[in-house]
Amino acid sequence: MGKFDRVGKEANRSKFEKRGSVGTKLVLIIVVTLSVVLGAKTVYEAYTSYSRGFESKKESMSYEASSFAGQVTNIFTGIYQASVAFDHNIENTIESVPMQNRSRDLIIDTATDLLESNDYISGIGVYFEPNEFDGRDADYEDHPLYYNGHFAIYLHKENSNVSIDRAFDYDDRNSLDWYTRPSQEQKMIVLSPYVDPDYGMMTTIAAPIFSGSRVVGVINIDINLGVIQEYFNNVYEQGNADN
Repeated sequence: MGKFDRVGKEANRSKFEKRGSVGTKLVLIIVVTLSVVLGAKTVYEAYTSYSRGFESKKESMSYEASSFAGQVTNIFTGIYQASVAFDHNIENTIESVPMQNRSRDLIIDTATDLLESNDYISGIGVYFEPNEFDGRDADYEDHPLYYNGHFAIYLHKENSNVSIDRAFDYDDRNSLDWYTRPSQEQKMIVLSPYVDPDYGMMTTIAAPIFSGSRVVGVINIDINLGVIQEYFNNVYEQGNADN
């Protein structure tokens, strides 16, 4: 499976959890993240603390877990707010700029800025229905970045650089959750976590792009839960070193 094969990612998401068994609310993703971050350590500390006096240790463990939960909530709140702002930025462009004057490069630059400014976001997808962004799909038909000229792209991080891929799976979009669910539910959602062979545990914020009352496309914000886990591992280890 290619690194940015979103059809393959859909299969991995299905393997990770049965479809529909993981809710779509942000708070559940925070719980999943906390489980990843704290799971093994909590089991180990619960065992060792028992031999030292469980009651005294339990209080400090609860404080630590509460502190981590607050920090994770802050991280996800920041990602969520950035996703909303990006979605609204695109919709404002659609509302305020005549179709023939809309710039694909401007949307790409905005997505690049968001990707570069947030360590926890590993990729951003922008997918418009045919001719719904600038009405110029035919003009871009031979462009190497746009599949059949459609404004449908995926930006991702390669080390410290941002790369852009064409959406090879564009024709499959109407059978995949990351496109159909935000389109049909007409709201921003959080998809079930999945395991990417290159990035590890991931999840996706997906939101519809509106033109008036019509859904004309979708954005995806891919979140690297492994990076969040590594951050808290470092915090945990540093805290132990200081004690």
